[in-house]
This record gives sequence, structure tokens and C-alpha cells, in this order.
Amino acid sequence: MAGSSNNSSENLNSVCLAAAVRLGCPAAIDITVKWERLWEELPLLEKLRVSRWLGTGDTNSHFELHGFADALERGYIAVEYLRITPNNQIKTRLLMAKSKIAPIKLVSLPRLELCAAALLLSILVHTRSVLKLAMTPVTLWSDFKVTLHWIQGHASRWKTYVANRVSRIQQQLPEAQ
Repeated sequence: MAGSSNNSSENLNSVCLAAAVRLGCPAAIDITVKWERLWEELPLLEKLRVSRWLGTGDTNSHFELHGFADALERGYIAVEYLRITPNNQIKTRLLMAKSKIAPIKLVSLPRLELCAAALLLSILVHTRSVLKLAMTPVTLWSDFKVTLHWIQGHASRWKTYVANRVSRIQQQLPEAQ
């Protein structure tokens, strides 16, 4: 019942406003004009862009990107930080984090760790282009030695699943440590 009373009060408000406009009530006409202007300008919000503030104001600051990838049996995650060193101080800013649920089909933990590394690469590539940090040094972190071994080796040595992800990581970010 509560939903219907709200609906009927909204309808009553609309009817009253429409009647006031027809009768030439200046306040109602003013409200209608403002509403129509707001409605017409609403699509302009799509063009609104607000730059993300990272507290990087000092031009002498040194920047580094650090990414962390990890996995569990249920899913995997990638997190990216910007490390800023202004005036011998260290500040970090979270740039982006993303997680995914593991596939229904059972996947080994090393492969999930590799998926986390590939996910980290995708968010890193995105933030580097958006924030114009293409020349910023990158350090990626993983606690899984198998994944690090795969990434450091040549992609052709591995089976297709691993080779595809390793190849993509090596091609898109050859300078990462």
C-alpha cells in the first residue's frame, strides 16, 4: 500500500503542477521552465570528466607503478598502486583493483596465479594510457614462483593456456621487473 500512496501523491503533484501551468501561475511556469532546461541539458553530463587527483603536485616527484597479483582456489585479484616520492618522502595511491571469480571448471592454482598476472597487466595497460604514465617504471609482484618462472621463460616452452598468457604479458610489458 505504501508504494501506491507514493505513486498517487506523485501523480497528484503532476496534475496540480499541470493545472497551475494552464492557469498561468508564475511559480508553476518557472518550475516547468527550469525542469525543461534541466531535462534538455541532462545529456551534457555524459561529456563531464573529472580528473582523478593523486596528490602528485610536486614536479620534482619520482613516480613508480607497482602491481600485485594473487589467487586462491575461488578467484584472483590484481591491485595497482602509484608510488610517489616527493622530497624524500614516500606516498602511495591506490589506482585500481579488480578481482575475478575462478572458472567453474577446475583450474590449478598456478594457472589462476597466471590469470591474476594477466589481469594485472590489463589494468596496468589501461591506467598507463589513461593517466599518461607510459614512461613510468613498473614493478609487478607475485608470490608464486611457478608464475614468475613461466613469465621469465619463452612462451613457446609452455602449453597453449600458459603460452598465450605469458606471450601477452611479455609483449605488452617487456620492461616490467
